[in-house]
Amino acid sequence: MAHLIKMDSITFLNAMMENKENPDKFTFLVISRDIKTNGENKNVYPLDKLIPTPQVITTFIDEGYSDKYIKKYIKYLQTHNCRMLLATIAKMVVGEGTNVVLICSEHETQYKYIDLIAKYLKKVYGIKACSYKKFVKDPDKYDNGDLSEKKIDKIIKHEMAEIGVEYKAEKKSKKKDKKNKLNRFTLIQKVSVFFIAAGVPKRPLK
Repeated sequence: MAHLIKMDSITFLNAMMENKENPDKFTFLVISRDIKTNGENKNVYPLDKLIPTPQVITTFIDEGYSDKYIKKYIKYLQTHNCRMLLATIAKMVVGEGTNVVLICSEHETQYKYIDLIAKYLKKVYGIKACSYKKFVKDPDKYDNGDLSEKKIDKIIKHEMAEIGVEYKAEKKSKKKDKKNKLNRFTLIQKVSVFFIAAGVPKRPLK
């Protein structure tokens, strides 16, 4: 069985610590600033990169769960590093048949970024997600075992190719910007030399 489960820290404590579930049958991906991991548990991994940036959170504080907030966070999920992590999650669920739990603190549920990650994975990879409550009630309904691993691998390959093209374009753009700044610095040097030779006091170029 392969599930993608959304969970907060309180649900985790209730389900796992009270022995309602065997934690070994899950892989926990901690996407939280509030929850700290010590690296001792082999099935618990921090994914800090998927946490909304301060700029995204500021939008939430100013406007709440608005379209602007959603668009900003989705745009952040489309950055190179995030897309690679999301591809890894998809591979874990479908390719490895893992029960993956996306977990944040109870306080962080207000930002609903776990829901947005789940929606992104559904849109790109077709992976269904559910709350822990729904998982317990009807696990078969939310099983992703019927998804084709070959199809997921094809999508991941396409995603990685896009990331590669975008990365090269960004690198080229940064190189061009660096060259322009260098040319501007060289021009300032030449103008300064001319001013000095002509006995004209230098004026800073802005």
